[in-house]
Amino acid sequence: MSNLISVKFLLLVVIVLLVGTLGFFGWQKFSAEAPYYAVFLQTGDLYFGQLSKSLIPGSNITLKNTHMLINDQNDKQNPFKLQKFSDAFWGPSENISLSRDKVVWINKLKPDSQVALAIKNAASGNQQAFPQSSVPPQAPAPEIPAQSDQQ
Repeated sequence: MSNLISVKFLLLVVIVLLVGTLGFFGWQKFSAEAPYYAVFLQTGDLYFGQLSKSLIPGSNITLKNTHMLINDQNDKQNPFKLQKFSDAFWGPSENISLSRDKVVWINKLKPDSQVALAIKNAASGNQQAFPQSSVPPQAPAPEIPAQSDQQ
């Protein structure tokens, strides 16, 4: 009888440890934030967001938490702005579905990239401006004196 109780207790401990381990690793997997991607279209539009995986082959690509790059030519200091897609003047939803045949390329962003950090800051309520480009402004092209036709 004592032997049977020891086996049941041991089995209970193994089950609790197994459930705890699976729960811990499952929680880590699902609590990790999905990475951000850049998606460039044939139209020249560039979108940033989290890819939603589809089980249907050949289906459209869906981006969640979508942002888009806006070129503000009036701002000479920082001409590029990152705008949340749902904040566009026509009032779209936060997700966008893109046709696969219109996509030129998709690139996973580094978690510490300027775009990923700007999106995370905006999501946390910190409306920090998109960081200025690290590319220095181009110097004007040197003037080439006109050749004279004097001989």
